[in-house]
Amino acid sequence: MLMVTREIPAELAAWLAESLKEEYEPFQQSIQEDPVIGLRTNPAKSYPIPWATRPVPWHPNGYFLDVRPGFTLDPGFHAGAYYVQDPATMAIYSTLKDALQGGPKRILDLCAAPGGKSTLIASLLRSDDILLANEVAPQRYHILLENLTKWGIPNVLTLSTAPEQLQSACPAAFDVILVDAACSGEGMFRKEPVALEQWSTGLVRQCALRQEKILDSAWELLAPGGLLIYSTCTFNHFENMDQMDRILGRITNATPVHIQEHVSGISRIDTDAAIGYQCWPHRVSGEGFFFAALKKSENLHHSSRKKSRPLPKIHSSMAKELAHHITNYQSQSALVHNHFLYAVPAIQLDFISMLLQHFPKTEPVACLGQWIGNQIKPHPALALSTSYGGSYPDLELELEQALAFLAQQALPIQASSGWLRVTYQGLGLGWVKSVGGRLNNYHPKHWRIRHLPRDME
Repeated sequence: MLMVTREIPAELAAWLAESLKEEYEPFQQSIQEDPVIGLRTNPAKSYPIPWATRPVPWHPNGYFLDVRPGFTLDPGFHAGAYYVQDPATMAIYSTLKDALQGGPKRILDLCAAPGGKSTLIASLLRSDDILLANEVAPQRYHILLENLTKWGIPNVLTLSTAPEQLQSACPAAFDVILVDAACSGEGMFRKEPVALEQWSTGLVRQCALRQEKILDSAWELLAPGGLLIYSTCTFNHFENMDQMDRILGRITNATPVHIQEHVSGISRIDTDAAIGYQCWPHRVSGEGFFFAALKKSENLHHSSRKKSRPLPKIHSSMAKELAHHITNYQSQSALVHNHFLYAVPAIQLDFISMLLQHFPKTEPVACLGQWIGNQIKPHPALALSTSYGGSYPDLELELEQALAFLAQQALPIQASSGWLRVTYQGLGLGWVKSVGGRLNNYHPKHWRIRHLPRDME
């Protein structure tokens, strides 16, 4: 349906016409259409999507929606049952899935906010893998942490630091790195009008320079034999193929990776050195998306992974708490940091220790609760975790009650005293505590729904 007229800037139109040739006109027409709406369900959380959907062929949990519904008023959205995501960006699914084969992997999402690709990776993790999701911008980092906490996959860490600082602390530490770089956003013209308003050749040059620095750090962070995946939501070659050509032109231990093209209509781009893949909105049902992959040679003389000091010994009572609260405790280790108790993969404990020593604000997503004396005050992450072991009674709510809880309102419900996990259709939402015949709402203030329909207030 033609809704608005979007005028592509003349400089960009010339670049795209040169690349697309006879396909430029269909591309230009597609830019005038409405953006594609999609979501990806959480395979670890069973939930009936309340709207009509059609499957995304290139992701087993991806779906198209014909219209954009009010996600905020669906408790399943807040429970991490699905993530609203452009279907084109799900095209990296098969590449990531293949990269996680073999032994335990350390994965880095270097530019991770708001968390779409991090949640995609998290759903591919095995019990011994670990994902570090990093976002340098503090205001975006909090959105990342919230989304990953709600997604509920336990073996995930979050961090907010500059790529060069991470490179200095743990060079060659990661087996798979995703760099979804900030870009000029040409692929988002339909979805975000501000991207079209702000576009300029100066912005493209500025983004390309920033991307170069990030990629240089990412390459140093990549372990021998590791895979670097680079992606943007833009079209121009300065931010896409030129970045791959630059790395391949100056680094001898990098080789381009041919990706089996599971996405119908995706365009393969070849230069003398590099291989890339572009989703154009007139060929793939989604917004604009580019990605490419580079492999680091294994025949290096040494690995520079740093050793860590051992973590303090965990009291036996904390280990018992771990077994009490989560289902997969046999493969997990208890970790106490800043008076909070976490569950982390035992095989990755040294690596997590190293990160905490260099970056004390590293936050494992699998927080069980605050350690107060000999007791645990349950953390919101525990209620949302896919490893939650049922250590507290559940309080199942109807739709209006669940929305009231999410808006941090009082719940006029009688319940047995103590902590209760609030659920909606069996999915955890958070905590209330029954004290003296009333329920105290412990839903985080910064997560609350700010506006409910008048008839629900």
